[in-house]
Amino acid sequence: MRARMALISANIQCDVIEIDFKDKPQAMLDISPKGTIPVLQTTEGDVIDESLDIMHWTLNQNDPNGLLQEGANELIAQSDGPFKAALDRYKYPNRFPDEDCTDARDNALEFIKSLDDRLNNTPQLLGDTIS
Repeated sequence: MRARMALISANIQCDVIEIDFKDKPQAMLDISPKGTIPVLQTTEGDVIDESLDIMHWTLNQNDPNGLLQEGANELIAQSDGPFKAALDRYKYPNRFPDEDCTDARDNALEFIKSLDDRLNNTPQLLGDTIS
């Protein structure tokens, strides 16, 4: 989602192809054997196969809305790191049989509360404008 939002915000034209995770097209696997989604092939032929990297590449091309303001990368790191880990352990504790997942919900909730606190003080997560 963040890759698509960045591409739209930056007014970068691209072909969006919906992928069935169970039946990935060979053309996609040819440019990105890793097979992860999303994947972006630039007009120069470079392949970017991580959503965060696509977002950064895109907004470094053109960021007319200033989406990458100060604090954005730190907030994304919290979301992708500790929050995602806690959320996975809460939703899928059977995937972590060697871990005690009893506090996972509370750990995830801490991040959600921090977002709520931000939004109680400013109209957007990082201040007055969308980011």
